[in-house]
Amino acid sequence: MKRIGLALGLCIFIGVTLYSGLADYVSLATIKQQSDHFAYLVKHYYVWSSAVYIAVYIGGVFCGLPIVMPMTMLGGYLFGLLKGALYALTGATLGSVAYFLFIRYVLFKKATKKYSDRLARFKNLMLTYGPSYLLFLHFITIIPYVVINTLAGLAQIELPTFIWTTMVGAIPSILLYSFAGRQLGTIESIRDIMKPHLLLLFLALAIIALIPIIINKWRTKKTIN
Repeated sequence: MKRIGLALGLCIFIGVTLYSGLADYVSLATIKQQSDHFAYLVKHYYVWSSAVYIAVYIGGVFCGLPIVMPMTMLGGYLFGLLKGALYALTGATLGSVAYFLFIRYVLFKKATKKYSDRLARFKNLMLTYGPSYLLFLHFITIIPYVVINTLAGLAQIELPTFIWTTMVGAIPSILLYSFAGRQLGTIESIRDIMKPHLLLLFLALAIIALIPIIINKWRTKKTIN
């Protein structure tokens, strides 16, 4: 009954997100066009606007929409760097957790068959390297949330571990996009954000996340020898 209730609740949430028209507002172009209107709403209805922003972010992440960059930039533009990043991080984490639970308790059997090959490799890497591997996947920023969340849910990752790795792994990119939101009017695509020095920053973070993995592999090889 709990699984049925969870499935119904999440399905209703998905339906509201997709069919209310909210999903149409997650592209960078549309957000730029509507930015002044959103700013007016925030100025006059701050609590309501921030709650709707987080709810749309949750729905977008849960539905696997590519909303992280445009929505986080919008948050930085509307709420400022720190508050925008905080609201975006809240939405990204809660959306990921909702999807994680949905996969684990509702679609586990069906999704396991679909992702069987990737899942076996993912489980092996998690057993070998632990949470560092999840952080690495987030830090390289090229793997969508939906893929990471699906594999983590199917691999039976502990919920606390999933939550803290999602939050820590999302912080760098969310801060970057929130900061970029302050120049929303001059940005046309993600290329305008990803300058060489910022790419080096993400590379450095990925390397940091790899350090425990490299140490573990070195110790294993030393033990075998």
